Amino acid sequence: MGGIPVEDSETGLHQLFAALEIWKESEFKQQDARAIWCPEWASASEDSDILTETKVQIAKRALKRLKSIKKALATATELLDKTFERVTEQSSDIIRIAGFSSLPDDVLARIFEMNHHAYMDAAECGGVNKERQFVCSSNILAQVCRRFRRIALHIPSLWEVVSNSHGKGWISTVKERCRSPSIFIAYDFPKAGKSIPELVEHTLPAMRWKGLNIHLMKRKDGHDAINHISTISDGNFPSLESLSLQLDWEYNKAQTNDDDVDDMDFSINLSNSASSLLSDWCLPKLSRLRLKNLFPYTIDCPNVRTCHIELTQLFGTNRWDLEGFEGFLECMPLIESLSLSFLNAWSLTRHDFAGTEPIKFLHLKSLEISVQGNTSEKFLRSIMNMMDFTAISDLTVSLCPICPDETMDSGKKVEEWLGVIFFLDSSSGFGTRKRVFPDVEVFRLDLQEDGDHFSYRDIFGALPRIRDLTLELPGCGEPDIPTRDMKGLRSLHLLKSGFYYSGETLKFLKEQNELGKIEKVGIEGCSNLVRYKDDLKDLLGDKFVWKG
Repeated sequence: MGGIPVEDSETGLHQLFAALEIWKESEFKQQDARAIWCPEWASASEDSDILTETKVQIAKRALKRLKSIKKALATATELLDKTFERVTEQSSDIIRIAGFSSLPDDVLARIFEMNHHAYMDAAECGGVNKERQFVCSSNILAQVCRRFRRIALHIPSLWEVVSNSHGKGWISTVKERCRSPSIFIAYDFPKAGKSIPELVEHTLPAMRWKGLNIHLMKRKDGHDAINHISTISDGNFPSLESLSLQLDWEYNKAQTNDDDVDDMDFSINLSNSASSLLSDWCLPKLSRLRLKNLFPYTIDCPNVRTCHIELTQLFGTNRWDLEGFEGFLECMPLIESLSLSFLNAWSLTRHDFAGTEPIKFLHLKSLEISVQGNTSEKFLRSIMNMMDFTAISDLTVSLCPICPDETMDSGKKVEEWLGVIFFLDSSSGFGTRKRVFPDVEVFRLDLQEDGDHFSYRDIFGALPRIRDLTLELPGCGEPDIPTRDMKGLRSLHLLKSGFYYSGETLKFLKEQNELGKIEKVGIEGCSNLVRYKDDLKDLLGDKFVWKG
């Protein structure tokens, strides 16, 4: 605490209290701070009748007083900070416990459910866990206290997850507490394949399963898993709502003791036998489907509403059979949301489907396209020509080329992809006939960089009804958004954009504001626009939201 002499400290504190008393008497409305901290000088400095020598003495006393008060404040602040830290450390646990204790049971139950939903989302993408001893968060909650246990035991969904990596104890627990389990099957631990019969033997019958998630490490794992499940279920899944089939090729991470460790199979897609078995499954209630690095040529899932497909090429020179892919897509006539993600994807198909009748998804409202790496332009064109997207109202395009060597021009690659997505007749780059998305009102564009000949005007001309626009452009130039093509725009969001600011964005917003239709402008992570923050605030008022 600085070694301040006791008498000086006491003097400073007395002077501080006196100043605060003056401030209190003025009802904390004092405008001239000198009248609070050094009132004698406040009066003397304005009095022309006082001699200069006297003013000097008063000024010295005022400065000494201010220095003394400042030291007292520093001492008090240091003590306050240390006390604050200590009390926070000592009381945080009891405050947290008291806070939770004050919540009603239904609120706590909802918190538990939200936590479980987040866990399920992560599990469906990456698997339950690679450790046998893994248990769900519900089991942890049940051990916190009696009240938590009582609430957790009365929420069946918290106990729905069971995996072949779990022991018999946990499988029995799930069977007892949840009548509609979500089954997770993984092949990333020793003797994984041999654990599946034990899982299906001790869990509830397949006709009760709510979800099924299969993570494969090799192509032949697909046949093994699907064959096991087909045997015990006869391919009948009347309650299944969610299905996830993922092939990860993480052969170097698999801690396997199988005899075929040197016989790794990196072929893409399911084997014909596995695909045939899967085509016999009956999935009348299936609404969510997730596929990674594989797809069946046909599947009985007429009621799927949401589908995420990820196709990645990492090994060898294999190509995707897009004619088979087209047949698979036709199995989902009622789909509403489709997410497509491609990394280094190439096509086995020779033609680009330009002369064929596209699949019409009459209920499709949301489309997300993510293209990365060195994905072939011809592959992407085949995908775009394969489907009719005129009914969608929500479109997201994310493009991120990853150059395998210096010969690949990443900016040129982005131009090729954009040309394929938004134009019908371009073999490379932009064409003349736009692929119009007539009903898209919500559009999100994420570009890591743009090309020399790229123009945002070429894109927005294909999107005549945009109302909500989000641009994430970390490595791109400032977007030249055409006002004439954006007359219906209501909100604009700029995220993580690092472009050099030339004034085009401010000009566009002024024009939109003059039209009187813009309702919200959000800018987040755009440090290059900091100097224009006040201008935008003055222009847009409450319509403007800034996040640094």
